Amino acid sequence: MPQPYRKFTFTFDSGERFGSCEEIVGLGERISADPEEETPITAVTLVGFELDKHFTRCSRRTRVQLESMRIVAQNRKGQQLTELYGAPSGTIDWRQREFEQGKVDWELDFLFSSRPSAEALQVWKLWENGLPLRANEWVDLSAELQSGWLEAVRIKGYSEAEYVRGDAPIEIDMRGVRDRNTFFLALGEAMIGPGGYYGHEALSLDDLLCCEPGLPAPDKLVLVYDLPSGGDTRPGEDLFLNQNTKEARELRRLFDKYGVTLTPIDRTSQAVYRKENESP
Repeated sequence: MPQPYRKFTFTFDSGERFGSCEEIVGLGERISADPEEETPITAVTLVGFELDKHFTRCSRRTRVQLESMRIVAQNRKGQQLTELYGAPSGTIDWRQREFEQGKVDWELDFLFSSRPSAEALQVWKLWENGLPLRANEWVDLSAELQSGWLEAVRIKGYSEAEYVRGDAPIEIDMRGVRDRNTFFLALGEAMIGPGGYYGHEALSLDDLLCCEPGLPAPDKLVLVYDLPSGGDTRPGEDLFLNQNTKEARELRRLFDKYGVTLTPIDRTSQAVYRKENESP
């Protein structure tokens, strides 16, 4: 019999397992931080929380203060979505006997070191049955969900990714690129594969290029694009990286700094050329 889906698991830094739950309601809600609090307090509900049966060290207490714990989020395939870190705020009422009866919806105030946005949580729903298998699954999403997709691949991390290596140029599909977010989505998939991450703005890309020896440097990027419609724009002129925007200028300077060459290739004209020159 398959195990019920437990989206979040809680483990203390010592390795002791605390429990798991089906969902955390309130996790992505926008809250205003107390100016005197370095980490804002989030009111959440742990839906279907189930205490680990081996957790007994608080069984005789009614008030406890729990230490920091690692919270792993995963989809139905068991693929990790992210790791969060945090702890319940202050001293809390303890309900050991109630927990031992089975699942409960547990309301409490929680301190997270960082939290996913509401947009990233929506992307997690898209990934509930599996991580992306194909490139460009984000192309037709709204700008808000594309931003959430970029955050989701960033916090998912790249520890288990298989990186592109070798001397061959790396092709980045620019046909879905409209702005900085979509450029980094396309770059991550070109470098790593579907759902890949390779920076989310110029500063993070600079860190990857200079300080991550385990990652390949994109010495050669082939920018794949289609001819613009209308015929008034020269090929490649409307590419995001060629625009006179702050984000595009920052990336061009960064690529110049690390010797990354950018070669635009129009796949549409190549396909037409190949068709016209095919032997009968």
